[in-house]
Amino acid sequence: MFEVQAPHSTESLHAGLSDLHMEIVSFVSELSDREFLEPQGEHWSPAEHLRHLATAVRAVARGMSAPKALLALRFGCTFRGSRGFEEVRELYQAALAAGGQASGPYDPTAREIAGKPDEQRAFVMKRWNQAGGDLDRAIGFWSDRALDRFRARHPLLGMMTIRELLHFTLYHNAHHARRIHERRA
Repeated sequence: MFEVQAPHSTESLHAGLSDLHMEIVSFVSELSDREFLEPQGEHWSPAEHLRHLATAVRAVARGMSAPKALLALRFGCTFRGSRGFEEVRELYQAALAAGGQASGPYDPTAREIAGKPDEQRAFVMKRWNQAGGDLDRAIGFWSDRALDRFRARHPLLGMMTIRELLHFTLYHNAHHARRIHERRA
């Protein structure tokens, strides 16, 4: 479950992100409100995982929606190309092994959401779906060349090309979905 293949084109990367988004929606729709909202032992609840992912996906989509000239001014450009999916995955795993974790706006436990359980769930799912839609739209405005040339700073992994950020997003989403699934069992 939630296994992703290394994308070999922008189209397969885009499709992988969209397919995974829908797989996650389908999976969490099977959870009761209680199961969705309660922590999994000492770990985040499925809702907190999705809140974290929605924040991360929105940040990537927002960056990709910025004018490319602004990205170039702020972060510079590169001509080295992008690291592959496997290398980005290994970089993230190494950062986690070294103690890296979500902080600041990416930590979903830093702020509560109010309302009845069904309202809380609806709020989380709405944000998750909006984030997925924002990213889906943003990808459509990028050429292969631009994905490998423009950069942005990831809060844990440092400077990355936009393609690398998308590789990270694909793996990151699958990683969190697998944690929810494993801890549910």
